[in-house]
Amino acid sequence: MISIIIPMYNAEGTIVRCLNSIVKQQFSAEVEIIVVNDGSRDNCKNVVEEYIKSVQGVSIILVNKVNGGASSARNAGLDSANGEYILFLDSDDTFVQDSLEYVTNVIHSNQFDIACFGYEFFDDNNKSLLQFTYGDSVKIDDYKEDFLKRGTVKNVIWNKIYRRSFIVENDIKFRSNFEPNEDSLFVFEILLKTNKIVFLNKILYNHISDNKESYTNKFDNFHYTNALSLLTFYKELIRKELGATYHVAYEIFCTRVLCRLILVSTFSTQKKIDFYENLKTIYQSEIWKDLLKSKALPTKFKNVVRFFSSHNLVWYLVKGMKAFNYRMQ
Repeated sequence: MISIIIPMYNAEGTIVRCLNSIVKQQFSAEVEIIVVNDGSRDNCKNVVEEYIKSVQGVSIILVNKVNGGASSARNAGLDSANGEYILFLDSDDTFVQDSLEYVTNVIHSNQFDIACFGYEFFDDNNKSLLQFTYGDSVKIDDYKEDFLKRGTVKNVIWNKIYRRSFIVENDIKFRSNFEPNEDSLFVFEILLKTNKIVFLNKILYNHISDNKESYTNKFDNFHYTNALSLLTFYKELIRKELGATYHVAYEIFCTRVLCRLILVSTFSTQKKIDFYENLKTIYQSEIWKDLLKSKALPTKFKNVVRFFSSHNLVWYLVKGMKAFNYRMQ
């Protein structure tokens, strides 16, 4: 059995599309859909209840709980799951047609704790923004180094298949104290602890950015302090897994995460003064200071850190590129 967990918060306008992307597929495996209503304030609970009445042949379980955030919603889904394998689907996203039968075939032909597949990003006008597939870019024997140093193995939660017994045996759960990055930590722990991983060169998931109240569309100042706390927590996990060689991998990982966060802030912030105030949290952190004076960090990454330390340069470069791309459309 495959359990598909859908955390739902104020998803009245998207949940039917989400469920249809499962129910209207043809698949041979036994599937249960677990919708976790995390204290929604809109009418999505009633929408799902009516949807359940109209559907036959597919098990849909609605779990209602008080609002506790994405972590508690996903943990509630895991507690309710009976499947041998787990998929996560955001309430404003969809699975690609025939993806579940493809997943079924992968499960039958492979032994794995986690399998990673491709995805496509869409904006709120259904315009495709990005396609990502693994192809031959990741080597099984080197995926942990690849994940930490090159970022080819994405640590989003929804483009993966998980063996539930591995999650239970290793007591891996979503940690509410690290929201909104709890999904990254969940994937991170699994990737570091397993040696049974499969990479699929196929797009199975559509990530759609049109529910502004969904968990994946929230971004605020808290991201900065939370990301820094998360990186500190990661340090011990990486040290346990890689031993004496962990320093370089950890510092490269920190460089990638923090520089990406700076870029996201540049795109999402309208005023330069707000942008700089946001980045003070990163620039004044011990992690950033350690990167600047690191002797282990390879030169090209140290140059990246130095470049991103100039908030004026980053601001004008990114904003200029954004304006140029707008004029070219």
